[in-house]
Amino acid sequence: MKTARLKELLGERLAIVGGGRFCRNLLASLTEADETRWRPQVVAVADPDPEAPGLGLARQRGIPVFSDYRQIFDLPGLTTVIEITNDPSFNEVLQRQLPAGVRLIDHIDVRVVWDALQLEALRSETLARLRQLPGVTPALEALIRDLANRFSAIAERRGKHACQIERELSRQQRALAQIVEGSTIPTFVIDDNHVITHWNRALELLTGCPAAEKIGTREQWSPFWKEPRPSMADVILDRLGPKALDKLYGSRWRPSSLIPEGYEAEVLFPGLGDGGRWCWFTAAPIKAADGRLIGAIETIQDITEKKRAEEAIERQNRRLVESERFTAQIIQGSTIPTFVINRDHVVTHWNRALERLTGVPAEEMVGTSNHWKPFRGNRRPLMADVIVDQLDEAEIHRLYGSRWRPSTLIEGAYEAEEFLPLLGIEGKWCWFTGSPIKDPDGNIVGAIETLQDVTEKKRSEVQSRRHTQKLAALCGIHAALNAPLSLDECIDAALKEVGNFLSADSVCLFMLEEDGRQRFINYPRRGPDGDVTPGRCGADDMVSRVASDGKVRFFRFASDDFPPELNNLKAAGIRSVAYIPVAPEKGRIFGVIRMGSRREDHLDEEDLYALELIGNRIGATVENAMLNEELRRKNNFQSNLIRSSTDAIVATDEAMRIVLFNPAAESLFGYRRDEVVHRRRAFDLYPDQVEELWDAEEGREGRWEFPWKEVTITRRDGEVIPVRYSGTLLREGERMMGSVAFFQDLREIKRLEAELLQSERLAAVGQTVAGMAHCIKNILHGLKGGSYMIDVGLSRDDREKLQTGWRMVQRNIKRTSDLVLDLLSYSKEREPDYAPCNPNEVVQDVCDLVRDEALENGVALEIELDPAIGQVAMDSRTVHRCLLNLLTNAVDACAFDENANKRHKVLVRTLLAPDQRIRFEVADNGVGMSEEVRQRLFTSFFSTKGSRGTGLGLLVTRKLIEAHRGTIEVVSELGRGTRFTIYLPFLPVAPGAGDAHVPKAPAPSEEGDP
Repeated sequence: MKTARLKELLGERLAIVGGGRFCRNLLASLTEADETRWRPQVVAVADPDPEAPGLGLARQRGIPVFSDYRQIFDLPGLTTVIEITNDPSFNEVLQRQLPAGVRLIDHIDVRVVWDALQLEALRSETLARLRQLPGVTPALEALIRDLANRFSAIAERRGKHACQIERELSRQQRALAQIVEGSTIPTFVIDDNHVITHWNRALELLTGCPAAEKIGTREQWSPFWKEPRPSMADVILDRLGPKALDKLYGSRWRPSSLIPEGYEAEVLFPGLGDGGRWCWFTAAPIKAADGRLIGAIETIQDITEKKRAEEAIERQNRRLVESERFTAQIIQGSTIPTFVINRDHVVTHWNRALERLTGVPAEEMVGTSNHWKPFRGNRRPLMADVIVDQLDEAEIHRLYGSRWRPSTLIEGAYEAEEFLPLLGIEGKWCWFTGSPIKDPDGNIVGAIETLQDVTEKKRSEVQSRRHTQKLAALCGIHAALNAPLSLDECIDAALKEVGNFLSADSVCLFMLEEDGRQRFINYPRRGPDGDVTPGRCGADDMVSRVASDGKVRFFRFASDDFPPELNNLKAAGIRSVAYIPVAPEKGRIFGVIRMGSRREDHLDEEDLYALELIGNRIGATVENAMLNEELRRKNNFQSNLIRSSTDAIVATDEAMRIVLFNPAAESLFGYRRDEVVHRRRAFDLYPDQVEELWDAEEGREGRWEFPWKEVTITRRDGEVIPVRYSGTLLREGERMMGSVAFFQDLREIKRLEAELLQSERLAAVGQTVAGMAHCIKNILHGLKGGSYMIDVGLSRDDREKLQTGWRMVQRNIKRTSDLVLDLLSYSKEREPDYAPCNPNEVVQDVCDLVRDEALENGVALEIELDPAIGQVAMDSRTVHRCLLNLLTNAVDACAFDENANKRHKVLVRTLLAPDQRIRFEVADNGVGMSEEVRQRLFTSFFSTKGSRGTGLGLLVTRKLIEAHRGTIEVVSELGRGTRFTIYLPFLPVAPGAGDAHVPKAPAPSEEGDP
């Protein structure tokens, strides 16, 4: 007797999908040689693996094999398909693709077939062996056959029951997977072998790792860490305990306050997203009904925004189930308030987090349809009910208005935000999500709903909006006070902003009168009928008190402590009033703001604080207006002072760009103010001597103040003007802000000095006539002595005495000639004779004239000529005469030096200077001069050579240099030497101009000029 399952296969043409070891064993049983009458015909085997054991046996038995299971659907006469892939999802796909009339035996039902085949084979083998025994009667064989049939029937019934149990377990596992997948909390589950069994979509989005790459592996660590290490779920499964957790997470973990044996931790995972993500994760054990640990669940919540915004938002949702108890543990393990209903709207799960949120224990909810009661005053569908009933969007809109939307993570799920007044003492704002739970056929069999308390977030938003409004009002007040209006208009606009900002019924300002007394004037800005009449307030009223002590005062007229002087406000309907002093912080009080309202509770402490700040700001505005007025007066005074100054004043910024150019500067430099201010640098106008002073001072510590110094500037029209210059750098701390320079026009002073000098020269002539008797007498004595020697030589015919006498006469004739020339040069004016010349050649000629005298006195003559100097136009006679005087004096200074250890020398140098000038230097290391002697160098008839000098040489030299618009400087130190420096301007020479004439001078006498 065949079992019912085997009888169903009689005459069937079947194909097997899945070619593993079980396929090989099943195929061997189905294709045994005996009793082929009842056996089905196996027409094909399909498996994508060509090396599958079942495909190998099928090839041996001549059965067609396919790599694509869909090819078996085209086989003629196909009646049954056996699926033994053990893949529930594939089973669903296969069932949907089966052709009409073809029956499917899945991997669960095929085990009943397998058991029936094994029992049938055992029955046949037993009966065959029994027939071989002696004395076996047909009755005994029938009895044994009946017994085997009974065993087969019992086995078939138990097999079918086992299949039902397995299918129910599969259904529960699918529900578990859907709960996990439907959760918006990133979640994964591992079994007791640390193998991942669930990896939901939210976790895919968080980590970027698809579930297909993770399920079935032990790589739950890889999205979070660079190297393998236990996850929190692994720690729970291995029962590692607190020491291991301390080593893995330091102080960032703690036991869960909701889940026994669960743990929580907060960690930064640098590998997640851009710059890493902060995650709060919770792991909980999963236990069988007997308490055995069979797995662990871990949820990960991205709290990066919470860390950044310091907002505590916890999101975790643990839903996985192995059975009804397994599912309950997942729901209970979630820290997100969650409940689940079935297709009949009966609550099946109500977790601890939801108990804490609603205050309703799970015992009162599970098994009922009262899940609406903790949230609604009347029965109405919750989001889970909407999903189970599959209501359309119009009905959802009727229930939730515009506060709902489809979920962006879960297909068929909805989200909403709503205020639930029954939760807590004052109600709570909640964000809730409803997701469907489907069976393998895709039918909705229930729904899961999670709720999140967002009350604090909503309060923060409301508070933020209020602060934003206050900030906008304060910005409006600030803008009003800084508007380009008069002070009264600014204050008036600010008070209007205050009234609008606080919705005040009366705003008045009492300003201090100009006479300084504590009496205030009332300027009503806005108020009801019956407000204080504009006028003066007495010294004893509340305004005067606030002005005296500067304290904010606030009164409610319902209380007994309001001042009697405010009865007129009370009569006008004002029920609360505030007095705010108008004064900058810790500054003078300029007035008092009085603000009234018809409501007693109109102002809170924050409003009063804002009013105090406004009073400070208005006070600062008044103070600034007064300071600005004072500053304006000072600026006007300074501007008038600068404009009326007879000195040219030039100020610059830190980049030396001109920012101030007074009328005297316009007149002196020849530029209009608009041509230079912010357009030119000061050094474009300053003479090079000034820039040299700045360069010399650079790097020195101090205030960079330049004392008055005489320089020359070149006016725009080319006129060279002598000026006195002084300047300073302007600093703020260590930072340079700019500079200021002062120039005094010395043309008139120089003209007067020239007239004075001419007078002095004329006076000197008279002084010379009266005071040179001694000098002329010495010359006459020399002439007499010389003539005497000549007479002696002639009378005695002594040639040597004759020559000696003649030399004495020549020297004194030369002294007489030099004296006359100096007097003529000093006493009359002479304009420079500009002609082409080479200054270096003039210097060389002068040195040639003095070289023999220098050698006679043991003085080395050194020359350094600048090759950059070529043909220029200047007075070569002036250069020749001045250099000859200075060079002769230098040789004499070395000759007079009694230091025998010193190697005496005179250095003559030329250098091309800026501003079309040539620099001549004559330096010696002779006796030098004291400061007293140096101060008298250029005075009339002063000489350091005694009777050998006339005292007019340097005076004539300076006169010639100044006539050439040049300058002369002297630096000397007693015992170390002297250096004279001459700056002479020149004019450029046109190409082709001839050489300048260099006058020749006679060789110096033994008694040269000083």
